[in-house]
Amino acid sequence: MDDRTTQPSFPKGGVSPMPSAVPKLVTAKELSAKIPYSAVHVWRLEQKGEFPRRIHLGCNRVAWLEAEILEWLARKLAGREAAALTREAA
Repeated sequence: MDDRTTQPSFPKGGVSPMPSAVPKLVTAKELSAKIPYSAVHVWRLEQKGEFPRRIHLGCNRVAWLEAEILEWLARKLAGREAAALTREAA
């Protein structure tokens, strides 16, 4: 009987080749559920540098980093709050 377990083999040094925290990706379908923009409008915003850039995963598959999408949304919300405070101060 073999005493070895079925554990993955790592390179010398015992470090996994995968990063410990794999970033979460958002598909186009998931993006459209979170951000109510058309695919063309998202593309235009990306071209102008006003939206996170997509990652090309294959010839017909793209995704965005969830952290970048959430950061973009947080900036939008902060802008809304700042505008509301400005209106109240006036």
